Amino acid sequence: MADRDTLDEHDRDLIARADTFFLGTTHPTRGTDASHKGGAPGFVRIEDGELWWPDYAGNNLFTSLGNLTVDPAAALLFLDFATGRTLHLGGEATVEWLDPAAAPDEGGTGRRVRFRPRRVRGGRLGLREASPAG
Repeated sequence: MADRDTLDEHDRDLIARADTFFLGTTHPTRGTDASHKGGAPGFVRIEDGELWWPDYAGNNLFTSLGNLTVDPAAALLFLDFATGRTLHLGGEATVEWLDPAAAPDEGGTGRRVRFRPRRVRGGRLGLREASPAG
């Protein structure tokens, strides 16, 4: 599939239903990192063509946030496990710091990540149901 620079209706629907995605970031001297981000469906919001999601409290390993502080390049991968549809986004991300009391839907951390897609590519995984042993 060819790259695009904007999200279409199907992309927005997949993102709105997602309860998980994978975030790829890089650091100029420490290398790359891929991490899982998850929440209830709808935890990734779309506003004016940009995405944002809360940085929920987790294992307190801030590799992704640290990487984005020195290099805003990021990649997101959304998967629809039922249909095999994939959505890969490349762009730039920034960490936004907020008053935790003013942003109750953000998990109380006072942090969220805003992502500006520059490259959008959809695809499909070759998922098949496992056949019974025999």
